[in-house]
Amino acid sequence: MIRRTLAAALTLFVSAGLHAVVAAEDQPQRTVLDGVYTAAQAERGHVVYAAQCAHCHGDNLDGIGAGPMLYSSRFLDRWREDSLRTLYDYIARNMPLDGRPAPGNLTPAQYLDLTAFLLSSNEIPAGTTELTADVLDATLLVGPDGPQPLPPATTVRVVGCLAQNGSAWTLTRASAPARVRKADTTDPAELDRSAQTAPGTLAFRLPNLADDHSTADLTAQLAKRIQIKGVLNGEGADARVSVLSFEPLKQACQ
Repeated sequence: MIRRTLAAALTLFVSAGLHAVVAAEDQPQRTVLDGVYTAAQAERGHVVYAAQCAHCHGDNLDGIGAGPMLYSSRFLDRWREDSLRTLYDYIARNMPLDGRPAPGNLTPAQYLDLTAFLLSSNEIPAGTTELTADVLDATLLVGPDGPQPLPPATTVRVVGCLAQNGSAWTLTRASAPARVRKADTTDPAELDRSAQTAPGTLAFRLPNLADDHSTADLTAQLAKRIQIKGVLNGEGADARVSVLSFEPLKQACQ
């Protein structure tokens, strides 16, 4: 059994303690802590890992080869507070990196087994039902301690009301930030979800918003609901999102 100690790998991202969580409307109803894979499935994944992945990521997942470490809080910070689908899709599309004839050459069942092995290696407990593709979207990937604040420098989507205070632009009555993987573009489905997001109680400074938008254009959107995507940092009165995408929702704030 591979030994690992998550506490020994705590990073500055965790110690910063950013106080924001995934928005409720994007958060699956269950988590990986509900027992979404079996021990036997994780063992099968270990066999696949040893044959296909260990030469890059190390026999003990410690990243001694060309690939990064695959356990510890640093690994979890990259994937947690997001659906399990995101991790699975990344593995299935990109690994093994030197696959023949190309990455993504394993079977869907093998990628599910690998995902189960990674969960086991990060101290996520096994259950009595094997992990299947139909539950990936509805399962939140969290660490052993359950849902936690998003780490600093996470790319997020927030929805709120555009406001101005002097030369500063802010998003008020904002929803909790939802983790996203693409922050510089959006699509109609995402905009529809944002339009249906209930008003929140948070506020975020938008320090770079005026860099890419004229004052006249921004003034025209005052007191209207806006979808902002960007990089989240800070907490409390210092909470801010460095804007990468700005999309008016054509809804007035009440």
